Amino acid sequence: MQHAGGTFRVRLNGEIVNAVTEVEQAEGYFAIKAEGASLELRNIRLTPAAGR
Repeated sequence: MQHAGGTFRVRLNGEIVNAVTEVEQAEGYFAIKAEGASLELRNIRLTPAAGR
């Protein structure tokens, strides 16, 4: 997941699978949610946003 220039992008295996525009960065919690199916995750990497 990446937020830059008002756009939030979600990548899966190096490819963008979702994007949202006109997003403002704010402090708060981060959550991952699965709806209607099990979800298995590995190698999740969080890095500080540029300029923070």
